[in-house]
Amino acid sequence: TWYYAGPVMLTLVGEHFLLRYPPSLAPLARELLAQLEQRVQEGIGDASRTSGAFLGLLLPPGKKLTVWLYDDPATFRLTTAPTLPAWAKTWVGFPAKYLVKEGGKADPAEEAPFVLGAAINQSLLTTGIETPWLRYGLAAYSADLLFPDHARRYALRRFDELLKAARYKQIPSLSDLDFHPADRKAAFRARSFAWDAVHYLIESFGWDRLTFFLERFTQGDGEEAFHRAFGLTQQEFDAQWRASLAYAHIPPEFTRIARSFDTSRTMEHIRTLASPEFAGREAGTEGGRKAAAYIAELLTRYHLEPAGDDGSYFQEFPISCTHLLTTPQFIVAGVPYTYGVDFRELSAPVGDAGVAEGQLVWVRDGSFSDMDLTGKIAVRFSRGEPEDEIRKAAEHKAIGLILIRDASREKFRTRHPLVAQDSAIPTVQITSKAFERMITPVGYTLAELNNSPPALPLELYGRIVVSTAPWGACTAHNILALLPGSDPTLADQILILSAHYDHVGTAPDGVLFPGANDDASGVATLLEIARLWSEGNFHPRRSVLFAFWDAEERGSEGSGYFTANPTVPITDVVGVLHLDNVAQGGGYYLIAEGERAVEGNLMAWLKAAAQEISGRLDIAQPEQAGDHTLFRGKGIPATLVHWEDSDDDANTPADTPDSLDERKLRTSGQIIALAAMMLSWR
Repeated sequence: TWYYAGPVMLTLVGEHFLLRYPPSLAPLARELLAQLEQRVQEGIGDASRTSGAFLGLLLPPGKKLTVWLYDDPATFRLTTAPTLPAWAKTWVGFPAKYLVKEGGKADPAEEAPFVLGAAINQSLLTTGIETPWLRYGLAAYSADLLFPDHARRYALRRFDELLKAARYKQIPSLSDLDFHPADRKAAFRARSFAWDAVHYLIESFGWDRLTFFLERFTQGDGEEAFHRAFGLTQQEFDAQWRASLAYAHIPPEFTRIARSFDTSRTMEHIRTLASPEFAGREAGTEGGRKAAAYIAELLTRYHLEPAGDDGSYFQEFPISCTHLLTTPQFIVAGVPYTYGVDFRELSAPVGDAGVAEGQLVWVRDGSFSDMDLTGKIAVRFSRGEPEDEIRKAAEHKAIGLILIRDASREKFRTRHPLVAQDSAIPTVQITSKAFERMITPVGYTLAELNNSPPALPLELYGRIVVSTAPWGACTAHNILALLPGSDPTLADQILILSAHYDHVGTAPDGVLFPGANDDASGVATLLEIARLWSEGNFHPRRSVLFAFWDAEERGSEGSGYFTANPTVPITDVVGVLHLDNVAQGGGYYLIAEGERAVEGNLMAWLKAAAQEISGRLDIAQPEQAGDHTLFRGKGIPATLVHWEDSDDDANTPADTPDSLDERKLRTSGQIIALAAMMLSWR
């Protein structure tokens, strides 16, 4: 007979786990058990994963891992060791105990990996594996295997600790790690080292050796089993691991290849793509097709496999296209304004001459409520997306639209492709200075207009001419090339390296928009990486898809078409590094945009590569939309890499090869090449 003194505890029993919990945690416990059993079953049952046998040893049939759950900190601490730090949520005794956060209001998906880690840690301890770093490392690594979202969430935090230790040469011995210090941050640091050591152990010796070690391990002969499995003592492994971590586990040969990034060769690609021969590389044009052929010819030279349609490098997709027949005109009160200086075109109607002529009406109310603008040209400050402004004006029967933008003349000469829009009307965007010149002769001021009624007819008449060829169907081309993975267990996983090769073409007055930084720089960087890998005989373990998107300037149509019609299994894509504007920027840092909880692993290796290269890289929250956004929308980690403040000359004639900074291009190329090698390898 035995007696239990303590809170009332209920029991849930599954195939691999037994959970005990107070009644207040009943809903959480049921969801936790369901998630744990499902993930374990998937992990053990997936024959394609060499980790399956390893997980099977940790979670054998018939053995139930027991965890007691608590939602009251006081009760949890009364049932654990008095020396347990105040921050601790886990007790690895018998049984394992875990304190859920927020009084039982926790998210089961967030708690499940920690519960699993506690259970495995305790199971290893009862098996006789007393070495702390090995237990904590195996437990954390197992949680990462079964909960990839959890792994991504903590990847960057772990790497920050590891890289800091490497940078300041403060890598501890594994035997000195303290997993229950008074400081929570110190505990996370210790567990990061343990996780990394197990990761390095598996990378160096393979799953088979680890499985052999666990199979041979018996009480009291752990050191002998370790030596038999891995061919060295734990002390020797410790020294080997610390020496590798000092270089962020990046093989010296990888660093040598990355440092061989040839900036001069890359600049030649940029000069070619930005030259008048390619006429601004607008999607669906002869210049765009020439650029595609140039890229494909180089991919052939670098021995990458075609991954497009019908055994080619090209994935064709339709786009609607047109072009300006003449230079747009904008005239008010008989005064012509200068194209590219005072105004630019934004849209043209389908199947129409593209002429709007009539009285101007100032529209202060952006909702256009109760307005009938029949036969009028609406004028207003551009507050939202131009497409929305055009649609609203057209719905209220305006025949034309003038949008005012407060921008300098230098930044105003930006260009965007005309995109078909059912509600399009002749629309121009003008500078605020041009608007002031327009209204001053007839006695209006900006202050008066800003305090006017929602709509105010002006004593001004204007004419807008945006004459285009009839809308038609054109063909655009994504360019896709595959470097197959060399590891049978990882080759099905695909890392995408991408950039967009299209730009905005040539203006009707003959001005070329070269697009050197945006995004010939990204394209040229990928081409140089492909050459480096080919000539350096680098064979990634994971497959790498080099993707050059078309029609990005039209709203990421190329990457959108690929994600809807992938030429490789989209579910096999494990990450995307998208390069845009990587050769110039007003800031001092190369920027990697992403969510730490989603793109953590991608950004971690970019940081590690930057530290190894001695380059500057900063992590930022996602701000800019682009080709990478389509992948993030499908739950695929995707990071945008660009230079800080790199959009000053975007889509302007000033974006020339001469405006680029070769030092920044070299830094970008070396960091991205090295990070991509590690992401495709480790």
